[in-house]
Amino acid sequence: MNCFFDWIMMALMRHPDIENDLKSYIPAITPNLDLRRTGFKKLNNEETALARFHLEIKSLTEITSTISQKQTLDAIDQYHQVQDYYNYVYPYQDKERSIAVTKLQALADEAGFEHLESQSSRREDALSLGTLVHNVLYYCPFDETDFTTLIARLKDEGMFTDDEYQLIHQYQHHLDDFRESDVYKIIAKSTFYKEKPFRYFNGEQVINGIFDIVFIHGDDVYVLDYKTDHITSSNSYKTLQDKHRIQLETYKEILTKQFHKPVKGYVYYLETNQMIEV
Repeated sequence: MNCFFDWIMMALMRHPDIENDLKSYIPAITPNLDLRRTGFKKLNNEETALARFHLEIKSLTEITSTISQKQTLDAIDQYHQVQDYYNYVYPYQDKERSIAVTKLQALADEAGFEHLESQSSRREDALSLGTLVHNVLYYCPFDETDFTTLIARLKDEGMFTDDEYQLIHQYQHHLDDFRESDVYKIIAKSTFYKEKPFRYFNGEQVINGIFDIVFIHGDDVYVLDYKTDHITSSNSYKTLQDKHRIQLETYKEILTKQFHKPVKGYVYYLETNQMIEV
């Protein structure tokens, strides 16, 4: 194994006094010490002639006695800093170390929310679909590029398996509707930030998550969260607001502290092409 001693020991072995110094400092090893320095003669050449040094063997006690008081105190300070790090005790033992903002919402009561059972039974897992849709929207440039072109390019670049491509292709008409929406056109004219992760301590626990898209239009700041929930057009506006209220309220709280101004939060339900302010 290569290490510091691989080259420093070569220098020590080249020194003509090394064997005598070792025998003088540790007399007990004299009978067994035979360094056979003849093999190191080639180390003494024109290139190493000036690389001579004074050799002196000292005990650890002698070495530490030469260290200044300030250096000793610095070393002690560094030791305590390291100890403080490893001795740290998490002050909120009765709470989860970190919780996803979506889990906060999932813990809320969503009783009474209607699902499209007929479609959900024919579709793959909603989480898988949601991930695919979010991946496409992450790469959406919000320019003249249409989703047919974008999805085909992502497929060519290996973003999707054949099955995933079929799934996102079947869902594309919802993305096309989104592209024709007013909010899409506003985002295209705004400064926007996509898929930005965050960690936030709300005074009780650490919350982590990812903003789907934050955009600044004029003097206003907006956060928009895409949802692929299978909802019906009969769901009331308030029902749609309440479904993700905790999540969006958390987003607004975090961004308000970041931008020092009120932030408007929206959920965009791709299934029904609806944007709901929360």
